[in-house]
Amino acid sequence: MAKPKLYEYQYTTPNMQVVKKKLPALKDPKLKSKNKIGMIGSILCMAIGINGGAGILTSYGWMGSVLDIATLIVYILLTVYGVKGFLISRKESGMRERYLEYVEAAAPKGYVDVAKLAERVKKKESQVVDELKEMINNRWFLEGHLDDGNTCFILTHEAYEQYRKAEEARRIREEKEQVQQSIMNDPVQRDLHNLLKEGNDYVRQIHLLNVAIRGEKVSSQLDQIEDISDKILVRVSKRPEKMPDIRKFMRYYLPMTIKVVTAYRDYENHDDRDEEEGTAEAGKREIEETLEKVIEAFGKLYKRLKEEEFLDISTDLDVLEAMMSQEGLISDDITTM
Repeated sequence: MAKPKLYEYQYTTPNMQVVKKKLPALKDPKLKSKNKIGMIGSILCMAIGINGGAGILTSYGWMGSVLDIATLIVYILLTVYGVKGFLISRKESGMRERYLEYVEAAAPKGYVDVAKLAERVKKKESQVVDELKEMINNRWFLEGHLDDGNTCFILTHEAYEQYRKAEEARRIREEKEQVQQSIMNDPVQRDLHNLLKEGNDYVRQIHLLNVAIRGEKVSSQLDQIEDISDKILVRVSKRPEKMPDIRKFMRYYLPMTIKVVTAYRDYENHDDRDEEEGTAEAGKREIEETLEKVIEAFGKLYKRLKEEEFLDISTDLDVLEAMMSQEGLISDDITTM
């Protein structure tokens, strides 16, 4: 695909500095001769048509020969063609002038508000929008765009891409704010949000300690603790009514796990001291045994949450079947199977 031709535009900045800039556009503002020739040709057509038609009507009226009437019709068509061409040339001449105004206004930043363009060319915003769309569709601008709300005209693809990214970032930010506001307005969701945030912070601390620890056994144990903790938090995120079941897990087990793992890391850092070597090794073995118990406790908690969820679902199914049976929607044989 051929690159668009760049035309050089000159505009004056607010501090009266004259700037020249090459911008992608299809219409060369210097090429006005075609429009002038078209307008002159249209005027000649009108003049010939009007004079010729008037001459025939003056001489023969509507009672002339067939040839005279045919010639009159030709003059009338020539006049209509000239009027139409004149109006089109005049409109295009006005659009060309405004085109240059639009380019000059948008050139410094690559975009400009439609309201400012309307004020500049003394037209309504809706008229400016319609005209910009026509110019874009007719390829007056190779890289022209209007924003989604038709409130901003963007001159180049690069500027439009930046606009799209900014709009997408704004949309995501607003959606997050709406979700956050919805959470804060619901006491249960607010408590769940705070609990999950606290739990994820604890798990993140455990992960950072795991990265810093050299012992393979403890590192493997911490991998298991991270995995089970994540599963517990995910399970509760789907069932907020289970929050009371993990209060002790959140307020005691996770902080204590962080405390003992921090001690293990400190023991590793003291391994090079001969006088403390025996104490450090004993302490590390004790922590390894404690972490095994932590894994077992976390695993049982997660298993209990799954079993309770299964029991809850089974209870819901029993209630549903009983209600359908009472309504006569299913046979008693099915509920007793």
